[in-house]
Amino acid sequence: MQLWDKLKGELPDLEPQFERGEFGDLAGWLRENLHRHGRKYTSKEMLERITGGGMDPAPYIRYLKSKLGEIYGLPVEAGATA
Repeated sequence: MQLWDKLKGELPDLEPQFERGEFGDLAGWLRENLHRHGRKYTSKEMLERITGGGMDPAPYIRYLKSKLGEIYGLPVEAGATA
């Protein structure tokens, strides 16, 4: 989720692009930020290079609260973190 948050921060129009069947910006971002490095870095190093920090569960917890809130009709605090 950290990578997804970073990607959406840099490409805010991403989801409407997906709805139109356009994936070029996503492919370009992945190529530039991830794929071009191949196996040069460990997963941990790559995460730190792309997001600027180490593993953080907060984005995943936000995602789960949002998703489960939708599914089960639970209230979700706006902008809530862990």
